[in-house]
Amino acid sequence: MAKGAQIKTRVPRATPAYQVIEISDLSGGLDLRRSPTLLGPDRARVLRNYSLGSPGELVVRPGYTAFSATDLGSTRAQGARRVYLGSTQFTLLAWGGQVYRPTDGGSLPSTAIEYSTISESNDVFFPYDRTLVAVMDGANRPRKSTGDTTWTRMGLDASTGRSSASSLSSGSLSASEFEFSFTYKDRGTGHESNVSTLVSTRTMGATGAMHLEIPNSSDGQTDAIVVYARNKTAGETVLRKATSGGVQGGASSTIRVESSAWSANDEAPTNHNPPEDYKFAAVWKNRWWAADADVGNRLHFTEIFQPQSWPTLFYINIPFERGDSITALVAQGDTLLVFGQSKVFLIIGQTSLDFEVRPSAGAQAGALGPRAVSAIENGVIHAAAEGVFIFDGATDKYLTHDIEPGWRDLVRNSPSSALALIDVVYHFPYKELRIS
Repeated sequence: MAKGAQIKTRVPRATPAYQVIEISDLSGGLDLRRSPTLLGPDRARVLRNYSLGSPGELVVRPGYTAFSATDLGSTRAQGARRVYLGSTQFTLLAWGGQVYRPTDGGSLPSTAIEYSTISESNDVFFPYDRTLVAVMDGANRPRKSTGDTTWTRMGLDASTGRSSASSLSSGSLSASEFEFSFTYKDRGTGHESNVSTLVSTRTMGATGAMHLEIPNSSDGQTDAIVVYARNKTAGETVLRKATSGGVQGGASSTIRVESSAWSANDEAPTNHNPPEDYKFAAVWKNRWWAADADVGNRLHFTEIFQPQSWPTLFYINIPFERGDSITALVAQGDTLLVFGQSKVFLIIGQTSLDFEVRPSAGAQAGALGPRAVSAIENGVIHAAAEGVFIFDGATDKYLTHDIEPGWRDLVRNSPSSALALIDVVYHFPYKELRIS
């Protein structure tokens, strides 16, 4: 070693570079991030009407066939859904402010128009349970059908009038002061309106009965009247069901009350409010849940087992940030997923009576619109401005890494009104996720 030579330590240096993390996402299809020479056998830079399901082969994809020979026009449909009720199934289609019911064979005659008082521009949704299907457009009060071709208003309006009461000599009513009111009922669905706020009071001078003249409803679906009563002299404070009868012809119906044995009967309903102009809805935990058309973060829900009763105070204001609003609803087991544009909230309920609202810390994005979500075997797909994700109940997994340049171009160059129309559909036989 030369005289005076010294050995010095040196700090190791490395060229700074971004960390490369492999993302396993789409199983095949488009890849916009690699050059053509680096593509796998199941990927392509441009792919139209071909399938890469068989590596090394270029197979023509199955095409679409015309379902109906009827041409409704050049504009898009406002909404459609396959409906499964307890005893029947059918397809509903909304186009041009009208509701159609195409047959399973594709027939769509002009007489297939079932209902026409809906918005001509808004998206239309058809939520349903085992007993009825409703049409919601965010601008009009929902209408319903139980499977036939008759559409009636969802819910029943309470009477704005009162009955007239007079006493009769034959009956077992005691000599007391009684108070009466009534509701309208649809026997087909078993639904009742709220009780009339105007009551009739009559004092019996001797034992007898009460004769009531009750104004009929203008709603054609009303086929029964339920009378509620209380004995004021006996100190009763609650109106309870006394009797009921069918709707008679003319302006009013006559019902007779002969007994006061109603102390254990049902109370008069006061929270059977009809629905408002909700945008869309989901059925979960024996209730209907609907997004408010005016308050963006408000989620309404019905009475348990009563899809036509929407109490005024039955709603939840989802605590979104930055003025976000509800864009989609998906029911998954004990959880209702409430999507905003940038966040997901979970409503968790083990029963139909208790619920807890929680933010999802693992969700990376929301949904662009009500149809930009789809439940598949192991999660919920949701398309957002950031990309397409699958949410497994706890965390999000990013699916569109390979087509990110194209997705970014779509989001940047499309108006928000167009992005809200993005539809996500899972094709089960081909195990394919289709986004339109």
